[in-house]
Amino acid sequence: MLMAYQEKAGVARIGEKTPGHSAFIPTLLEWFPDARFLFTQRDPRAVIASQLKTWYVKKRLTPRSLRHGLFTGNREQELVFFANDWVDNFEQRFAPYADDPRFRKVIYEDLVRNPEAEMRSIFDFLEEDFEASIMDQRNDDTLPADQVQPAQMQAWRQEHIERSKAPISADSLDKWKSDLTAAEVAMIEGRCGDAMRAHGYEPTRSSNARLAGRAAAALIEVTDASGKQGRKLASVGRRGAGKVRNGIADVLLGIARASIARGLSPAWFAYKGIQRETVQEYFARQSGAEDAGVYDTVHPENRAQNALPVNVSSRDQLPDDQGWWGYSFWDVPERISHETFLATVPNCLITWYKDPAKKDDFYPAILNKDSRAFDMRELRFRPLHASTLFRSPKPARLKKATWFIERVYHNHSHWLTAHLPRLLLLREKGLLDQVILPPERTDAIDGSLRMLGLKPEEFQTYDPTRPLFVEELTILGTDRFRPELLQMVPAAFGVHDAPPPHRKVFISRLQAARRRLVNEDEIWPLLEPLGFERVFMEDLSFEDQVKLMRETAVLAAPHGAGLTNMIFCQKGTHIVEMADLSFPNPNFYALAAAMGHHYWLIPATSIGDVHPLEKDLRVDPAAVKKTFEQLERFSTDQATELSGASAVV
Repeated sequence: MLMAYQEKAGVARIGEKTPGHSAFIPTLLEWFPDARFLFTQRDPRAVIASQLKTWYVKKRLTPRSLRHGLFTGNREQELVFFANDWVDNFEQRFAPYADDPRFRKVIYEDLVRNPEAEMRSIFDFLEEDFEASIMDQRNDDTLPADQVQPAQMQAWRQEHIERSKAPISADSLDKWKSDLTAAEVAMIEGRCGDAMRAHGYEPTRSSNARLAGRAAAALIEVTDASGKQGRKLASVGRRGAGKVRNGIADVLLGIARASIARGLSPAWFAYKGIQRETVQEYFARQSGAEDAGVYDTVHPENRAQNALPVNVSSRDQLPDDQGWWGYSFWDVPERISHETFLATVPNCLITWYKDPAKKDDFYPAILNKDSRAFDMRELRFRPLHASTLFRSPKPARLKKATWFIERVYHNHSHWLTAHLPRLLLLREKGLLDQVILPPERTDAIDGSLRMLGLKPEEFQTYDPTRPLFVEELTILGTDRFRPELLQMVPAAFGVHDAPPPHRKVFISRLQAARRRLVNEDEIWPLLEPLGFERVFMEDLSFEDQVKLMRETAVLAAPHGAGLTNMIFCQKGTHIVEMADLSFPNPNFYALAAAMGHHYWLIPATSIGDVHPLEKDLRVDPAAVKKTFEQLERFSTDQATELSGASAVV
């Protein structure tokens, strides 16, 4: 191919630049015995900082989960890979040819500081005549108009083309100091330290920091489960290699955990090996130590006694699949409400990330004073927290704060059922003054606060770009469907003081992106004659949604966040959910039971070859008609009973 290109171009000499060819020098020498090889050497810290900004690395930095491997797809892995590659290039690939007259090493730093002298030397090596005019020549390339490339790659290439037109400059030599964190520098210097010194680069981190960085790099390297090329244990069978790798990983994770337990900073191990513990386990482990903090039980654990769905005659008719939820429809009638507690603990580090693979869902985590992560229902240390903390700037600090924010706080259902009750509990306990609000909030969040007489702008918030260290942190443990907590919401929003409800509301999801009722045009003609209003919740302000729910006597909807608004309905409201029981989510049944509502369940069929949470629904019109006929009879019987009771009184 090269010879064909040379002939077509009509030139005496051609060059080819592909860094990966350094792994095939013996083959290239066999093919081109008279070739000349130029090796460009640059400070590995600058090389790696630059590599981490390339389009192909950014493409690989896709957030992963436990399902795909604990240490996959993160910045530290890329850093360790390129650090190893730098050492291999100069200690293994170039070293055997250092005295070969066909090879020359070009020091990048010398080239940009004194370009003409270096270029003359390179031309002498190539046995070519140097012309001074070459120093003024610049690349005038543009991207081919007909070349289809990823947008990210195209932008990156265009940036490099533009940069190549600028004068040669030494301005970027120390840019790595601002592009890399101190921990990342320690890992590079720990892995490349001996080779760096041998090639003229002095480490900047202390020997202890480099030692920790080397240990962290080794831990990341052996626990890499992503299967990247060039990192396989080729001499062992695939299954055997996995066992060896996992065995080494377990040993190193054990070393990391033991070291952290003895007081070493988890940053030295790239926050790998963080152990989890519940808040209760933390206090049990402290054994009454004076500096442990304070633990207060607000509501002890309790087993509920909830009614079956009105149109279900036997508990055995309810699905017993717990799925993601940790409990099932079958569990709701006797569901355990877990303890409500308030705990104040010293010296906690709070971190978080948004997962772009999950529509920027928010995930927080808290490390206690012993560098163990609190394991709570919706607040848990995950693999991406490790990489986030490792490359984060220095934490912001607060003396005192109350953290009540859980996973996906911005979700409408999560805010109303998990967060709003927590705020009301904190207000009741006189602890609102130290509460931290998220800086990014929905209209529903701010609307609910204002209806409570609270001003969102007067709360303190956190800096999204930095973790947060709090010397005295108050946290809450709550059950999302604890009746004592949920029933604080209607009381606070004046629901109990509203006139008797009279409206029948059907929440339409036709404007939603997912979980639409695809045969709504068949269902609505059955509901409209019964006096139902069709409502699009997204068209209403939060205050208008609350007002509507106060006046609603019957609320019907396909499974979706709009049903959460039942929390603002008066006790005894009829809730009709159309739900896919092949992927049974019992949350709305549990919510209705906790609020004292009458819950009706209409089975639906899911449609589409997508994630179960994304599927549309279809419901049998006959089942809908039958259910609402039952509801009308039930309401009539109720009214008769109430009338009779009033006459007796």
